[in-house]
Amino acid sequence: MLLLTLLPWEVRNYRVFHRVVPLTTNDGITLYGAYWPPRVGSKRIYGNVPGLEDPAIVAASRAGDEADVSGYLRRLTLQRLRENPRYYFQLLPEKLFYMVAPVDWETFPHRPGTERSFNVGYALSSVLALFGFWVSIRCRVPHQWLLWPGPISVLVQTLIFYGGPRYRLPAEPTLILLASVGVSWVLSTASRRSRRMRGRD
Repeated sequence: MLLLTLLPWEVRNYRVFHRVVPLTTNDGITLYGAYWPPRVGSKRIYGNVPGLEDPAIVAASRAGDEADVSGYLRRLTLQRLRENPRYYFQLLPEKLFYMVAPVDWETFPHRPGTERSFNVGYALSSVLALFGFWVSIRCRVPHQWLLWPGPISVLVQTLIFYGGPRYRLPAEPTLILLASVGVSWVLSTASRRSRRMRGRD
């Protein structure tokens, strides 16, 4: 199914650029923007694409067609990270924070006049999912490995690019399942304690 989805795009790229372009012509700007996104003051704005205010984007625009521009930015990103690998690790705490933060600032709707909104449902589900995760590990729930591909893929994507609300979506079904386990555990624990208290009376 994945190959069938990608095939028309691959054919289009070959007809336009007369060479194979794997997946997309936007991988360069996506990768570059994950490490050198636009800033407002000193704050990095992940999810936005840097523009012509960035000299690297100006230089890339002279590289040729869109595949050449993408290749230029991809090579530049990898070159900079090789020259300064510490920079990659400096960004990780920030990227991981944005991966789990219960705030929506891109794609998702929010109140007029605001740039972000607090996601109450996600915040509550996350707390309950922590209980569910603890219970599933402690009780060795069978086949629990089936839960982890989504969260692991989100984590890997965050380590390569950045974390954000829309990138977190593939992990949220697992979050909901773990939250339901957490709710069940909280209710059963409260019920047992209530029975013990009544027994003492």
